[in-house]
Amino acid sequence: MIKNIFFQIFSMLYFATFGQQLQLDKIGYIPDVAEECSGIALLPSGHLAMINDSGNDPEVFITTTDGDLIKSIYLPDACNIDWEAAVYHNGHLYIGDFGNNDNERKDLVVLKYKITPSDSIYNQQIIKFRYANQREFPPDRDKQNFDTEAMIHYRDSIFVFTKNRTRPFSGYTYVYGMPDVPDSYILAPLDSFRTGVGEKDYWWITDAALSPDGKKLVLLGYDKLWLFEDFKGTEFFSGISQVYALGWLSQKESITFFTDSELLITDELNRFGGGKIYHTQLDPPDEFEVKVGPKEFQSFVKIELTAKAESKVRYEVFNTKGKRIDAGTLPDNTTDHKIDTRAYPPGGYVFSILLGEKPFQAFKLKKLYTKSDT
Repeated sequence: MIKNIFFQIFSMLYFATFGQQLQLDKIGYIPDVAEECSGIALLPSGHLAMINDSGNDPEVFITTTDGDLIKSIYLPDACNIDWEAAVYHNGHLYIGDFGNNDNERKDLVVLKYKITPSDSIYNQQIIKFRYANQREFPPDRDKQNFDTEAMIHYRDSIFVFTKNRTRPFSGYTYVYGMPDVPDSYILAPLDSFRTGVGEKDYWWITDAALSPDGKKLVLLGYDKLWLFEDFKGTEFFSGISQVYALGWLSQKESITFFTDSELLITDELNRFGGGKIYHTQLDPPDEFEVKVGPKEFQSFVKIELTAKAESKVRYEVFNTKGKRIDAGTLPDNTTDHKIDTRAYPPGGYVFSILLGEKPFQAFKLKKLYTKSDT
């Protein structure tokens, strides 16, 4: 309890000074059967594949993106020692059975299955691996960086990112790569990235995801997300990196891209809360703005929107006596609209813009003269 209070106080101080924050919008709940959800993957069907971590049956749960359970698939040829990541790529579902809290496992594997457009799973293949730089099981506490909860598929290979459990906490995550072909591999670290130092709950890596276009890599933590872009080949940490706050601390353990800029995130259900599915956007749309002009008009006035509005956009036109002389609604999904003002007499006008029947902004314009027909 004392530790939890410390986390809350630290979070308030941390987020008060953190510059970049992503908005998480709750869109649903993970089903009860997947309350220990440790990995999610978006499938071509538009559904999610969810898995549980250690202590659970070898099952894959197919759900809607807001968490409604469609079906449970039991995999009789598998064993869930500690499933920690799920990735879909090119007709295959990859499940990472490489959770290694105590850094003593010697049976790390990635399970590879074919998955159909109707979300059927079959034909298990096993990719085995071990870390070339781990010689003791477990190693000394200051060398315990061989737990893994994060995985991506890129080109023809699988890459995993370690969850640092060193004491004292060093703050590094290491990336290792292997072919996606079933075999046994000995992996040397390819690169490392230091997320931060301090209380490990704020800096360790719990999942990873690669955007469909292969241009964005994200690493997930309990309260933040690291974004990597403009990297060269598989040198994921070579480009631009940014860190985003996620608003609060919870056991966020699963992430997948929905589009090239949208993400789905889940947090595991425990006594502190969680069990939800969130949506966030890396490149939020431009702030909604309205322009109305020209200030001195003649035959028309144009309303321009910087982005598509989420609700109906209406306009009302008032003369200098406060009388409404015109009104209308912009067509759906439009970003510009012309109002025919040839019948307006010369004078001053107020164009009032309403969003969802609520006043948004007003503009003062004027018509200096009316053209003669002769």
